Amino acid sequence: MVFVLSRTGDRVTLTTKKLDREPEFEETKYVSKGWPGLLDELKGKTIEKVGDSLVIVKADRKADLIYDSTRTITVGEWQHFEELLQKVRFVTMAATSDDAGMDGSEWILEHLHNDQYQFVNRWSPESGIHGVGVYLITLSGLKERIY
Repeated sequence: MVFVLSRTGDRVTLTTKKLDREPEFEETKYVSKGWPGLLDELKGKTIEKVGDSLVIVKADRKADLIYDSTRTITVGEWQHFEELLQKVRFVTMAATSDDAGMDGSEWILEHLHNDQYQFVNRWSPESGIHGVGVYLITLSGLKERIY
């Protein structure tokens, strides 16, 4: 999912885009010994078997755009977004954290204001930018499972 919130004067828009799947950017290696259902699990992916124990999933960056919408939102909704950023102290957050996992989602929030650019990258956040992201999802009108 990608959300782009943009303001020019009193005109504020929210563009929402959704892909049919998450593209794979790197090869992934699996040790297949002890995982009898691995090949079934990877069905449909481009794989390469190396010896009798290693399976490599080739990166496949192709994904289809399945949702693309731009809608106008109010200046009040924009101001609420800015208030959420201030509340979580977005401008003082570290760009990245050590959080990561095998299951979850990567949340990246980028902000450009008065030629000042900042981004924050978090793995399945439960606080901080979580509320900001949930607000964007709510504004988009989509009903998404949030994780």
